[in-house]
Amino acid sequence: MRTNIVCYGFLAMFLFNGQLLFGESNPDSLWHEWHDQAQTDSNRLDAMDLLITRHYIYTKPDSAFILAQMEYELAASIQHQHRMATSLNLLGASFQVRGRLNEALPYFEESLSLRQDMSDQKGSANVLNNIGVVHILQGKPKEAISFFEQALDIKRIIKDSAGIGSSLGNIGNVYRSLGEYETAIDYYQQALPISKQLQDVLNQANLLNNIGNIYKEQGKNDTALTYYQDSYALHQQLGNASLAAKILNNIGLIYKNQGNYPMAVTYFTQLLAASERQDDQESIAIALNNLGNMYYTLDDLDLSYQYHQRSLRIAIAMGDHPREALTYNSLALVYEERGMLDSAFWALQKSRTIHQAQENKVGLTSVLINLGRLHEQNRDRTSAIELYQEALDLQEQHTDISGMMNTHISYGNVLYDQQRFRLALKHGQQALTLAKDANYVKEIALSAHLLYRIYSTLGQKETALNMLEMYTINMDSLNRAENHRAILRQSYQYEYDKQALADSLEYAKEEALKDLEIQKQQINLSRQRIGLIATGIGLCLIIALAIAIQRGKKRSEELLLNILPYETAQELKHKGFAEAREFDEATILFSDFKGFTRIAAQLSARELVAEIDHCFKAFDDIMTTYGLEKIKTIGDAYMAAGGLPDPLGATIEDVIKAGLEMQQFMQQRIAEQQAAQLPYFEMRVGIHTGPVVAGIVGVKKFQYDVWGDTVNIASRMESHGAVGQVNISKETYRLLQDVEGFTFIAREAIEVKGKGKMQMYFVEVSE
Repeated sequence: MRTNIVCYGFLAMFLFNGQLLFGESNPDSLWHEWHDQAQTDSNRLDAMDLLITRHYIYTKPDSAFILAQMEYELAASIQHQHRMATSLNLLGASFQVRGRLNEALPYFEESLSLRQDMSDQKGSANVLNNIGVVHILQGKPKEAISFFEQALDIKRIIKDSAGIGSSLGNIGNVYRSLGEYETAIDYYQQALPISKQLQDVLNQANLLNNIGNIYKEQGKNDTALTYYQDSYALHQQLGNASLAAKILNNIGLIYKNQGNYPMAVTYFTQLLAASERQDDQESIAIALNNLGNMYYTLDDLDLSYQYHQRSLRIAIAMGDHPREALTYNSLALVYEERGMLDSAFWALQKSRTIHQAQENKVGLTSVLINLGRLHEQNRDRTSAIELYQEALDLQEQHTDISGMMNTHISYGNVLYDQQRFRLALKHGQQALTLAKDANYVKEIALSAHLLYRIYSTLGQKETALNMLEMYTINMDSLNRAENHRAILRQSYQYEYDKQALADSLEYAKEEALKDLEIQKQQINLSRQRIGLIATGIGLCLIIALAIAIQRGKKRSEELLLNILPYETAQELKHKGFAEAREFDEATILFSDFKGFTRIAAQLSARELVAEIDHCFKAFDDIMTTYGLEKIKTIGDAYMAAGGLPDPLGATIEDVIKAGLEMQQFMQQRIAEQQAAQLPYFEMRVGIHTGPVVAGIVGVKKFQYDVWGDTVNIASRMESHGAVGQVNISKETYRLLQDVEGFTFIAREAIEVKGKGKMQMYFVEVSE
């Protein structure tokens, strides 16, 4: 019962003289006042109301029922209809909180009848609200809406602002449960200004969280994140640690969906710490399970298993069957990854049985997908397809966007393996559409990879190349599991194993010294045998070896500096790790070739690589000229930064000049290619300034990289720019506007996905 109320957030009104009751009062004194015959009947009834609502209705509903009966008998004996109606409402509430809904309803209905006889509009509206909640909990949402709307109409007539807000929120909750998200959001948005007007911060926070939940369920992660963060700030303002902690979980899930695993782990860890401080076992189990899932994603199976086992123990101890089922499902993935397929099947069957008993369709779909994948591994594709179809049918019923895209991907892959290419194509396209709309990076990559395989098999080479490019770009942005593991080191210190050290200067030096020692030993043996002549030969060998070591050292340093900035390379050499650093103000540059796929189709692979290499070599020279740090290339995209790793290095002005010179080079290249009647690339450049985190990722083939929203916005500046132009953000313009030598062309504010409308500027060199 209480789980359902928390889940949907419906507000039930248990009344005292038409007002909600809360606060503290001594139960002994209230009980004494009730028994004091010298008190007026009105005072005695007041005392009993306070005793029930403050101390019994939620914690001891059985006792609340007995006390409410005593209150009703006194009210009836003096024919006090108002107090009789209040007592009946409390009698109904005592059954409602125990989950005995059919027994609660007659008491609420009788209370409503008395309120209506007295023309008590406010009391009638609140009892209608309680009846609506009962219908929700009975699984009758449409009937509930009727009662909530009746309550809303009354509250509007009597201008009860608080009541209007609660009814709007309840109606929104019902529409959300029905999957009618746009209608639900409309009601929540109507309720928000009322809560602000009443300075009801708690209700504001809950409404913002509800809106965030809807956007998350729709896969609109950027929008959901904004609402969650606003809700979290309000709960912190109230000092409401318990609810604030639960929103930490929602924020963590958003970052997980976006593929930002370091941020997801950060929020789940904060949730665990906050829940342990409050000894909130339910939230502890949630945090442990989510951390287990994250470490599974990051390939740390031992840590994942430990977190899931802790979560499972708590769920079983609490009798929390939904949580138990969820954790068995997660454990099955760990077993599967370890090759323990029998254990994985066992865990999934445990989860499936519990979900079916609980009629939990959302949880059941996840289990069905995982079972389907296990059947695929056993080459039982027929069973896998049946399970995927069953899962998809359930997901479509409750509009599970995230689940649907993953099911389409799995479904499409097994159909491809059966050579049912046209049907596989349908599922791949549906998955990609959903993933793009939701901005799920991992799912975009997986969908693109499936479509690449299909289009290649069908002979549609240009489309296949397009899909391969999409797959590569999105997988690179995820940085894969090795990179994320490195980022998540608590101190951001990256330990390098023996193989990584074999690629480093220090390891090469150590090995060379070992060889030198062996040579010395051989020389000593030679001395004993052939005297001074051998000594001369030995010395020559030592000299030759020393020269070789010096050459190797120089080559190693050159290679290291080609990969890493000088400061980072030095830190890596001396410590064996490099700490990630935060930069308050870095300027990020992105460039990208327009129509890359179309032009690439006109060139051979050798010609394509040669042309990109020609352009990127020129860009590298430009970066060196202006002191920028080249970060990486992704396909035809080029990324560089100013202001890191040395904050006093390249300035914003340097980055702008580099971008303009890149465009100047491309204009010259276009002229050359046109004169030779050859295909040519046109380029966009985007620049944004803001805070970032930078450091090394990976333990093999490591690379210096940059993270943060600043990087995302710089990429948006590029994609919303124009060919031949350098497009900068408002933040970069603000910092550069007083610098001489530049002309700025303001553009109309442009709608940017996940950011709303953003002001941008084209920048040129002043004449």
